[in-house]
Formats: sequence, structure tokens, C-alpha cells
Amino acid sequence: LLDEVLSYFVHTVKVVRHLWSAWEDLVMLIDNEQKLYNLDLPKHWIRNVFYARCYVELHKPELCIYICKKLIQIGFHNSIYILLLQAKAYETGAELQLARTCCEDARIIVPYNLDSMDIFSNILFVLVN
Repeated sequence: LLDEVLSYFVHTVKVVRHLWSAWEDLVMLIDNEQKLYNLDLPKHWIRNVFYARCYVELHKPELCIYICKKLIQIGFHNSIYILLLQAKAYETGAELQLARTCCEDARIIVPYNLDSMDIFSNILFVLVN
């Protein structure tokens, strides 16, 4: 059943590449790198965001950070989603000061955003103690 669901989501992201909710749901179905590598995904910039998101969930923060840095270089420097994803990866890799910087940069861009504030709060708590 899981393979069938996986194939439906892959088909969906092939047909509607910008449907981020389908990509997000697909992330939840990836529980190992082999499954990620076996997906037949469309060649599209959003695929890289998906990979970064998968790598942070698979506890591969260094790969997530690498992709996030590349995305920032090519024009996503004002994307709070990318910055907060990078913060989560830094937190996973115990690079708390870098994680804090990413969260603060995201808050400068959109001061009223509450996404990932739990991560920012955890980072500040650990840094203070």
C-alpha cells in the first residue's frame, strides 16, 4: 500500500510541479536514503528543496545545509522557508550558533512569522544554559 501511495504522490508532483503540499506529503513517506534515490522525480528547482527537506528528516544535516546554501546562492536568499530549513539542519548537527543566525535572519525578513519558532526557542534555551 505504501508503494502505491508513493507512486501517486510521485505522479502528482510530475503533473503539478509547484504543488508544494504534495512534495511535503511525499517527504513523510521517505524513511531511508535508498527510497529517496529510487524516486523518479521531475527535474525542477523545487526537487532540490524537497531533497533538502528529506535530508533533514533523515538526519543528514550536512546534505541539507549544502543544498540550502546552493539555493540561497541562486536567488533564494530571502526565502524564510530555506533559512528555517537550514536552521533545523544546523540544530540537528549541533551547530547551534549557526542555527540561531539563520532564525534571526528569517525574523529580519518576516518579523511576524511564527514558523519554526519552536526550533528557535530550543536553540536559545540550549545556548543560554
